[in-house]
Amino acid sequence: MPTLRQCLPVACWEQDGVLPLLDAEVIAIKLNDASPCGRDGDLFAAWPGADVNVRCWFELTGGKAVAIVEEPDRAPRCSVMDLPRAATRRP
Repeated sequence: MPTLRQCLPVACWEQDGVLPLLDAEVIAIKLNDASPCGRDGDLFAAWPGADVNVRCWFELTGGKAVAIVEEPDRAPRCSVMDLPRAATRRP
């Protein structure tokens, strides 16, 4: 699996909470905006955080999640959160 460093835009690397997670393994890549269909249903999941304008987010080993927040007329930024234990794919 890729690391977060391989998935995030370089502009996000030094944002709050991201730097220590750059070498964490990404165990799932989620798309926030689309309807699940057929065999690709696991690819779609709503971002569990409070941020809006999230199109893509990453589930990491260790129970963390990082979203790319893309607001109009602003550079992308990242949002980091702890996933609820029941939502994680692996312990």
